Amino acid sequence: MGKDSTLAEKIYRDLYRDITEHRLESGQALTLNMLQKRFDTSHTPIREALNRLISDGLVDYSTNRGMRVKELTEDEIRQIFELSAELEIIAVRLCNRSFSLAPLKSDLREIIEAERAAVATADYKAWYEPANTFHACFYKYCSNDFLREAASNVESKLDLLSPYYSSVNTYRDIFKRHEQICEAVEAEDFERAAEQVRAHFQFSYRNVLEGYRNRFNK
Repeated sequence: MGKDSTLAEKIYRDLYRDITEHRLESGQALTLNMLQKRFDTSHTPIREALNRLISDGLVDYSTNRGMRVKELTEDEIRQIFELSAELEIIAVRLCNRSFSLAPLKSDLREIIEAERAAVATADYKAWYEPANTFHACFYKYCSNDFLREAASNVESKLDLLSPYYSSVNTYRDIFKRHEQICEAVEAEDFERAAEQVRAHFQFSYRNVLEGYRNRFNK
């Protein structure tokens, strides 16, 4: 990997984190000159990083406004959660036919126990790490590369929405819903698991929308 490619990856990761953690605000302009000063480098790796962020849906580009951090509407937020739910429901149902059902159950149970321990001590940071891997289990074991690719394409949009959760205390409710989904999978009741996944995304959507409206006083 060349020097510019390595630098472009670092710039991409730094900007991805700044955007999804809202250190760069929605609608904020991103100019080459501004980023060149920040990263002390040429335009080439910056353009490469920005093109990836545009592909992720985190940066918008237009000839009139230039490059700006993505601004999401309420309807786009609904669409993101709706699509994410349906993709994961497909993954859950495909896991029912997977030869890797036992490892899936084992991974989910390990995650749930780690979440439970963190919730018991009210340690949000310790909870977040295992909880963030919960949904990835279904894509890991669904045996469908195209579904994984589709889920990956929407993942960055969900990352962009994560700071809008109206309260960090929602992690307790999220844990309970994760636990219910895990129990349904362990019982090999995949239709119940699928419906619980849909309900989980619906509750998360409502919570994120509340946080979004509070942030922008809508």
